[in-house]
Amino acid sequence: MTSLEPGYPLKQGRYTIQGELGTGGFGTTYQATRQLRDGQEEIVAIKIVKDELSENERSARETKFENEAKRLKQFNHNHIVKFIEYFYDNTINRPCLVMEYIEGETLDQLTKAGNGIPEEQAIKYIRQVANALEAMHEVNLIHRDVNHRNIMVR
Repeated sequence: MTSLEPGYPLKQGRYTIQGELGTGGFGTTYQATRQLRDGQEEIVAIKIVKDELSENERSARETKFENEAKRLKQFNHNHIVKFIEYFYDNTINRPCLVMEYIEGETLDQLTKAGNGIPEEQAIKYIRQVANALEAMHEVNLIHRDVNHRNIMVR
């Protein structure tokens, strides 16, 4: 599977890819629209597992991905992106994790924009990240990739 183009449908058209948000060690995240039951749409983020793995590696990664999705489904925290759903899409033969889309910029983008951020603001962000990680660890969730490119500032 190469990068999904804007307009690509997932889950029988329930989701439509709008564009790629980024690629990491686990997979690629896309911005998409989600069709709601009342005919409305909402913007979401969809993470799709990488496909450059051997069959055994992919199977293990997909199992891990699904298990994490099950734990995320029961988890709710102010400073962690909200889980929407997990599904396997047969058109791309990959599992998909749908999450809330967060408008804003990453901490990396914010600090590159100028002179950094004031100390008080940095301390606030550090506390929020620490609080979120503590809550995750209490339910045996591990982020595995906490860095300034993965922290969204609203």
